[in-house]
Amino acid sequence: MTIRDAMRTALGNLGRHKARTALTMVGVIVGILTIVTMVSLGNGVRREMRAAFDVVGIESIQLRPVSEDVGDYALFGQRPRTKLLTPELVDALRARDDVVSVVTFLNLAGGLRATFRLDGQEVSASLNQWRPAATGEPFEVPVRTLAGAGEPPPEGGAVVVSASLLETLGYERDQVASLLGRRAEIVLYAPRGESQTIPVTIAGVTTQSTDVALAEVDQ
Repeated sequence: MTIRDAMRTALGNLGRHKARTALTMVGVIVGILTIVTMVSLGNGVRREMRAAFDVVGIESIQLRPVSEDVGDYALFGQRPRTKLLTPELVDALRARDDVVSVVTFLNLAGGLRATFRLDGQEVSASLNQWRPAATGEPFEVPVRTLAGAGEPPPEGGAVVVSASLLETLGYERDQVASLLGRRAEIVLYAPRGESQTIPVTIAGVTTQSTDVALAEVDQ
């Protein structure tokens, strides 16, 4: 049997079993598309993970204050801190030749509550140090600056607030530009009722997730 005869026989068999031929073709096409999709998805996830490591850096380390071990009977209490992360320690780390950069983060002690007060209105707010977009999560939506500065001035005394926080206070997004330069207050409440008021100036409004972004000097 020649190749021409084999081709004629194969085509004849395909023509006699049209339904089986169509189902086989559909199965092959779906299988190929599934394999291509899974391979493309895996390559995309691998690329995003590699980009995330490039952004964050596999040589990054986190330092936290040393807390006293109070045993098993105070699991939910605030443990006393025996060694603090002071501004002097941060400056010493920055001065090291083997340290590329130091980024500080603010965490309120257990039980402390923060609020933001503007024009007599006061709402709960989350506080954190402003950080550049390069240290953010790889899949988060980029932060947009709606008015003013996108980061608080390094000399301190001014903050960048989120648009969602201002919306909670009743301000629409087309009104945020009018709030630049306005005086506001950050109020810290202790569990027993003591409070500390910190006057600040609104330097900018962004779409950040943190309600109030502070300069490092204000921490």
